[in-house]
Amino acid sequence: MSTRGLSKGRRHSPKRRGKRVLISCNAKVTEPRYFRALCEELGISGALIHIVTSDAGKDPLTLVRGVAKELERDRNEAKKEGFEPYHSAWAVTDADRFGLSEAQALARRSGVELVISNPCFEVWLIDHRCVCPENCADAKPCQDYAAKVGVIESTDHKRASRSKMKDVSIPSIEGRVREALANADRHNTQQKKLVRDSDPDNKAAYSVWTDAPKLVRVLMEQ
Repeated sequence: MSTRGLSKGRRHSPKRRGKRVLISCNAKVTEPRYFRALCEELGISGALIHIVTSDAGKDPLTLVRGVAKELERDRNEAKKEGFEPYHSAWAVTDADRFGLSEAQALARRSGVELVISNPCFEVWLIDHRCVCPENCADAKPCQDYAAKVGVIESTDHKRASRSKMKDVSIPSIEGRVREALANADRHNTQQKKLVRDSDPDNKAAYSVWTDAPKLVRVLMEQ
């Protein structure tokens, strides 16, 4: 009896790729540089972490839409090809963008995790050296303080203006992620969390803040 036709009815075990993670950043330099360096420090294979900047500079809603679209495409391909889809998908943005509440609503409907840093991602970088102070509630003071503690540096070494200091100084943060998590917990208070979760556009009520620890803890569990 031929068995050629039987294989069509069998269920095949998915091909394991590990816990794949999608990270879409609203910046072209700082956030991608940080997450690539962190993955290298943690020994995470580049095949498991997909970092994209195709929607860099756009509003949070557009950023989340792009992640949701890629997440759906990957799910369909995974089902068709028999591999595991993304374990999680993240949209990383600063709070100085408009439409955070709309972006959060779409993220929740789409299975996307929205990572907001208020006022900017430098809050999380500062946490690697000290607890980000409350006077970093606006982007420029926060970036100035990040430069002062040495966690960002100029991408143009011929010009030392702080407006150019947008790359991450990896040596200043390397090996300090657990310290950063502890420091973030100190300024990410429960009162701020209530506002962050219910009304992310009310930025003045939950600064300083960063959701980065959620994503970082997922990466640490890889």
